[in-house]
Amino acid sequence: MLLVSRLIRSSLRPAVACAFIFAFVATLTTAPARADAAPTAPGPATPAETVTDIDGNTYGTVRIGDQVWTTENLRTTRFNDGTPIPQITGNQDWKAATGPAFCYFDNQPENARPSGLLYNWFAAASPKIAPPGWRVPTRAEQLALRDHLIAEGFNYDGTREGNKIAKALSSPTGWLYKTSDEFGKPVPDLVGMVGNQPETNNRTGYSALPAGSRWAGWGDGAFHSRQTSVYWWSITPKDETDAYHTSIHTWFAKYGDNHHAKTFGFSIRLIRDTPAP
Repeated sequence: MLLVSRLIRSSLRPAVACAFIFAFVATLTTAPARADAAPTAPGPATPAETVTDIDGNTYGTVRIGDQVWTTENLRTTRFNDGTPIPQITGNQDWKAATGPAFCYFDNQPENARPSGLLYNWFAAASPKIAPPGWRVPTRAEQLALRDHLIAEGFNYDGTREGNKIAKALSSPTGWLYKTSDEFGKPVPDLVGMVGNQPETNNRTGYSALPAGSRWAGWGDGAFHSRQTSVYWWSITPKDETDAYHTSIHTWFAKYGDNHHAKTFGFSIRLIRDTPAP
């Protein structure tokens, strides 16, 4: 402002001095933002309709891009024609199953809310597992969700490349904060991990909860990972023994894509068969 004062008292003609002052002030008000300024976060996805399964459980839904997803894990104990899905409690029986099965985490029915049930892939692959108009997604549809969110800026740091969308998909409650993974290795990204500052999670409205899993195949048939992990089946098989799934873990920033034995117990999220207009 000292410069402005001197210009006013200078011998410059008033019109010239005013023009110089205007240009100077304009440069102050239009200076570029700092490079380290926080990115503008995209808005939440659009809530859609609700859906009810044959057991009477009602699920919220959310539209993300061209897809509509349930916002809770499946809890049905029956196929949509009323046929019961076999419940298996014993670890060895679970590992040996060759047909559809479900279980409650730790075999405790109260764990169905809010985390849902765990199903083997044989149940997930049945066309009768979902209410009419809904189904278990393909691997391609799960990856389309991932790619859409990355492209739309839902990475936790606002970038549009790399896979850092786990926080945007995860509920702000239920996740443990851990500085090491399940094998004791240090967490590679403490800032972007789901358990860090969980109040910033769930910009998509997908509301993922750490429902845990039941290991089989090379596992022991026991329950694992509640409060730290969630896995969702796709209907896409990899080969005779394995099928593809996605996952979120509290110690990672990414939305995972992997495959495990079809006898594992994982959660199910449903996708609308034909998105509403």
